[in-house]
Amino acid sequence: MFVTETYNDVRLVGAPPSSIGNFGKDTDNWMWPRHTGDFSMFRIYAGKDNKPAAYSPENVPYKPKKSLSIAMNGMKEGDFTMVFGFPGRTTEYLPSEAVNQIMTVNDPAKISIRDKALAVIDQYMRSDEAIKIQYASKYASISNAWKKWQGEVLGLTNTNALAKKQNYEAEYSRLLNNNPALKANYGNVLNQLNEAYKKIKNFALTRDYYLETTSKIELFNVVQRIRALNSKKINPSTLKR
Repeated sequence: MFVTETYNDVRLVGAPPSSIGNFGKDTDNWMWPRHTGDFSMFRIYAGKDNKPAAYSPENVPYKPKKSLSIAMNGMKEGDFTMVFGFPGRTTEYLPSEAVNQIMTVNDPAKISIRDKALAVIDQYMRSDEAIKIQYASKYASISNAWKKWQGEVLGLTNTNALAKKQNYEAEYSRLLNNNPALKANYGNVLNQLNEAYKKIKNFALTRDYYLETTSKIELFNVVQRIRALNSKKINPSTLKR
């Protein structure tokens, strides 16, 4: 069970200039280690009693019961390290045919489409400073997954990932065949998964082409907003101008 308390007076108190946070068209995106100063700092403000309060110049910085301290003495071997995240899903257990399609079909197709989309936007951004500012966020958004997919193809190719996955599946099948009970229940699962991916190959490619092209046409997004507004599914005040 989670017990929550909502503080609405949250203020931006610090952010580096974009020349530090996003230099060279997000050079370090999807790279490790990252060197960009891509962060911002917010502070929660509360009433004098440290409880939630509507915005007021009289509010004071919230004081939590506990907080992490910042070590000023550097690091030493053996120090505790925590990696925090919540990916929600994993593709670690995709069958070999799925890996093959990602590497040779789907990612290359999406990369090619975004190559063209970015080239068009870049042409106009370079011709007009106002357009450059207006489209900076959209350009970064499109190039985000574009760079990720290039990294996926490069990584899967350079590490010979498909062959490793196939060897893993061969070992899995060998162990499965040596256990009659498991083979009876799971003997066809791997083949069925790989066959299923082969059957949806063309449909998946068509889906990617459709999503990559229609999502980049802003007029379609406007139409969707109008339809949603017409059906009273959204509040008009939430629409961006």
